[in-house]
Amino acid sequence: MNTKKILVVDDEQVIRLMLSSLLRRLGYNAIFSENGKQAIEIYKQYTLDIDIAIIDLQMPEMNGFETFERLKSIDPDIKVIFSSGRMDDQLDRLVCESGSVCLAKPYKMEQLSQALEELSAFSKFSMNDV
Repeated sequence: MNTKKILVVDDEQVIRLMLSSLLRRLGYNAIFSENGKQAIEIYKQYTLDIDIAIIDLQMPEMNGFETFERLKSIDPDIKVIFSSGRMDDQLDRLVCESGSVCLAKPYKMEQLSQALEELSAFSKFSMNDV
């Protein structure tokens, strides 16, 4: 089992529970946040320990892009998987510009694994560590 950590930011508890199970099965440790503000505080504490963030785009108070921008101000090299129940051309454009990956909800373990692999070429770790 590897020791890589994923920050999961989603306001829906059922999604956090599902991701907890998927990430555990893929061999990752996860830190969970139910909103962007909490995610920023967690990231400030654990910047060096978190390898990738999975961020829901539609959240109350602070949406996923706002959260991403704030996290990026802490760590310009942060790698993100955006998670969304709605996909559109604007989202695709923003994802391409941000260098991030996007997963449409609902997704399966294989899709999550592929997204993690896709980011691994550019992230703080390589898949050889997994």
